[in-house]
Amino acid sequence: MIKKTGNYFGDQKFLNRSISKLVFWGLEYRRRQLIRKHRNVVKAVQLRNTGQSRIDFQCFLDQGFTRINIGGGRKNLEGFVNIDFIKHPEARREVIANILDLSFIPDASLNHIHSNHLVEHLTQEQLEDQLVQYWRTLKADGIISIRCPNALGVTYGFFFGAVAEKNHGEFIELGFPEDEDFYLEHDGWYYQDLWALYHWLHAYTGNMENQHLNLLTPTKLKVAVAEAGFSILKTANPEASNLVIMAKKGHRK
Repeated sequence: MIKKTGNYFGDQKFLNRSISKLVFWGLEYRRRQLIRKHRNVVKAVQLRNTGQSRIDFQCFLDQGFTRINIGGGRKNLEGFVNIDFIKHPEARREVIANILDLSFIPDASLNHIHSNHLVEHLTQEQLEDQLVQYWRTLKADGIISIRCPNALGVTYGFFFGAVAEKNHGEFIELGFPEDEDFYLEHDGWYYQDLWALYHWLHAYTGNMENQHLNLLTPTKLKVAVAEAGFSILKTANPEASNLVIMAKKGHRK
């Protein structure tokens, strides 16, 4: 029987690999089944948006708010307006909108777009489109800051222990929100825990509001950001639990 913690048959490599492959194949098969089953629900969520979003956002622009937190939820980052698809009573500044359609935001009107643990909930195609929309809505030299689970880092951490994102101060100097989460002490709870590792990679399978649709690695995210027309300023260490990337709007090819 596989224990949730331990050495995972470290002295029996063939058995370890076989059982691990079987477990993850089964989980992945179930995940794909649920995605197909709930595909219509996903489409319905994607279509949600109203003209009120444009009016509400323009009000914040008129007040001088040019920084947004995509999928901000309950957080109140200093100087940021949250863009989310459901209302959060705790949020002081929030626009209810479909984040996949940022057409309610005028061209070149923003200074900073931030997201924390959001982009992993998008497919690769949606991520690439999202980055194009970020480029359109940002002013010249506007910046993006992205933080999300690192598929490479958590796999490394599963075997060798979680690694923290480093150089927090340097990210802040580049514009990363000072009051946003960086490395959290409990981020390493997936060490030698198969279920926790699966959760970090795929989240709550079948819950269409909290399911990871993209396994992102440092290279995969950097390539997508660069191809959207951004110059990368700084990234977190590749073994870290989370990917953190800062980039500036550049010229699109």
